[in-house]
Amino acid sequence: MKFLRTKFFNKQVSNDFKNKFKNLFHKKSLSLGIWDWIIKDLDSDKIDKDSELFSDVLMKNYDKETLLSIQKACSFISDLRNPLSHVKIYTMDELIQQRIKIIDLINKVIEKLY
Repeated sequence: MKFLRTKFFNKQVSNDFKNKFKNLFHKKSLSLGIWDWIIKDLDSDKIDKDSELFSDVLMKNYDKETLLSIQKACSFISDLRNPLSHVKIYTMDELIQQRIKIIDLINKVIEKLY
């Protein structure tokens, strides 16, 4: 991700790019929800030129199936995590059930990446 900071730090970039990648400029990681958004945009013909560079790197390094696995895991975990970090409370049984689903999704991603 360093290449993005180097290439775009002093450049005027689109609002879409700023919204997606702003954490990288602060040396933070991309959020789960942003990964979901980025991967969904890979097939879009409306992707802006700045974001297209990042998408090209992803497409060169990972096949579509791997990216969809990552997207699915990020979306699912993000949807669970966001309410938990704010107001929702899960019972222990609910937590165990969600943990099983999360581990399954993460294992699928790991299997694809390695």
